[in-house]
Amino acid sequence: MFQRWYSNLHLNQKIFLLTSGVLTVLSLLSLGTLFVLANNLSNSQIVPKTFVSVASVYRHPIKLKAILSSPETASEELMWINEYPLVDHISIYVEGKLYASYSKNEYRAPDSINELPTVNEREHNFYLTALRPHAPMVHLFIRANMTSLETTFNNGVMAFAVVFIGALLLSLFGTRLAQRSITRPVTHLMNIARMVSADEDYEVRAQKFHNDEIGALVDAFNGMLQKIENRDRQLQAEKEKAERTQRQAQELANETREANKRLEFEVHVRTKIEKKLTDFQSYLNSIINSMPSALIAVDEHFFITLWNKEASVLSGTPLESALGYSLEEAFSILGNYMDDISHALIEHEIKRVPSVTFQDQNGESQILDLIIYPLNRTGTLGAVIRMDNVTEKNHMEEVMVQTEKMMSVGGLAAGMAHEINNPLSAI
Repeated sequence: MFQRWYSNLHLNQKIFLLTSGVLTVLSLLSLGTLFVLANNLSNSQIVPKTFVSVASVYRHPIKLKAILSSPETASEELMWINEYPLVDHISIYVEGKLYASYSKNEYRAPDSINELPTVNEREHNFYLTALRPHAPMVHLFIRANMTSLETTFNNGVMAFAVVFIGALLLSLFGTRLAQRSITRPVTHLMNIARMVSADEDYEVRAQKFHNDEIGALVDAFNGMLQKIENRDRQLQAEKEKAERTQRQAQELANETREANKRLEFEVHVRTKIEKKLTDFQSYLNSIINSMPSALIAVDEHFFITLWNKEASVLSGTPLESALGYSLEEAFSILGNYMDDISHALIEHEIKRVPSVTFQDQNGESQILDLIIYPLNRTGTLGAVIRMDNVTEKNHMEEVMVQTEKMMSVGGLAAGMAHEINNPLSAI
């Protein structure tokens, strides 16, 4: 019930109630502590220590000698207790009889030491001690002034009450200040929040009254409103952008459909072109493989890039074992002519090497004519080697030479016969 009642209070009332309650509890604790400490100190420490201190002064041999010199001197010496506010009366007893005394009030000491208060009666208000334990025996009796302690304690309580009342007034004044510095900014912030929630007007801003935690809260609230406003503008801009994007997407969709139609036509045309290129490539490969000459293409590092069927027949190396391999590995006889191939690559000149003799895979001697010419291709170097098998041609040329020789010999024999026949005819 109290919690519900307290939670329904206004902020300034909560602050005042909380401050007053804490101040009251602290004040009561302080008052109780002060009372206990004052009572304990006065009964157990302050008064006994004062008695012991006074007794130690009068126990000094010089002081004791002056006291025993005469009662008048002793009375003068006892007036020294005026320096101790807690001592009310002091007496000197010699051999059990009152010798000298001094009192700050009307208290009168007994004439005999036996008439002094007992230990139970004395408690902490009286003190009796022997200044001289041998003859003549001297005792000191001291009576405490408890009225002074009570007065001091009462004055402390009055001062505490004044301070407590002043603290309550100060807490009330502080509550008013807190109402101005806390409640007013918080109320203003609540009104701004309601306005923003009701009207969705994110351009309104809360007023900052002080540079404190609430001021920091106002700054954070205004920063939040600024971010919300920026996001609202961004959302509006994004909405417009989305609408423009949708229109552009529609236009792009139309353009895409048109482009797809064009692409379909281009794909159809490209398919036909690729088929024609494939057919043409096959046709070129057929031409190259149908050539009676061996045709080999190499790059600048002498790795084979073209190898026709006649090259496989002459070298005995199939196409799949030649492409990508070095020229010397695929056709060892051509390793003897690497300088000529390099010359054709570097100088870009056609190089002819006639009548190259080698043994084929069947062990038969073959004669080849080599023609090496550079291959001009963008960004790379290469060469083409054409090898013509001229074995039959050379054989026919030899036969023709022999035939021409025989015909020459026959003509010579016919001429000689004719020359011989003429004289014989005359004879």
